[in-house]
Amino acid sequence: MRPSPVRQLRRVCTIFLCLGLCACAAQTRFERLLVDTKSLEQASIFFGKPDKQAPLPDGTVRSDWLMHRTEQVPGQWVEREVTRGRDRDGFPVVYIERYFVPPHMTTRTCTLTILSTAAGSVVSTTWNGNSCDSLLSADRQNYEEMSKAKQSMQSLQEGFGPELFPWF
Repeated sequence: MRPSPVRQLRRVCTIFLCLGLCACAAQTRFERLLVDTKSLEQASIFFGKPDKQAPLPDGTVRSDWLMHRTEQVPGQWVEREVTRGRDRDGFPVVYIERYFVPPHMTTRTCTLTILSTAAGSVVSTTWNGNSCDSLLSADRQNYEEMSKAKQSMQSLQEGFGPELFPWF
């Protein structure tokens, strides 16, 4: 027996939902940055000066970046679908419920810990919190823009020769 069109549509929607959730599970910008961090000096460029730093007995250095910020979230209207019973054909009756969420305070936290050797190369990284992406400093954003500009200038220099770009 062939499934009904509604059941087929549900299956297709379920597949797209699963694919969408897989895409959400991809690494965040913060996690990608931690993978790229190879030295304590590079971490200081990316995240700013550590809040705490201490040598450990085994010769490694523990560096901690702490962020705790409370901010006010403005009020907003929110819509959600609510299912209430079924109609006479057995299909769910769906209503759109609209309500106002008043302004409220929210807390964002992040703790990043990097263990490095005495020479400065990263041994391990750990983080915990609900807002680690906001730990990235403005210096890191400027660093990314500068490295993109440098790469594009190098490609131009390779294409036209060094005589056009003597300053680079």
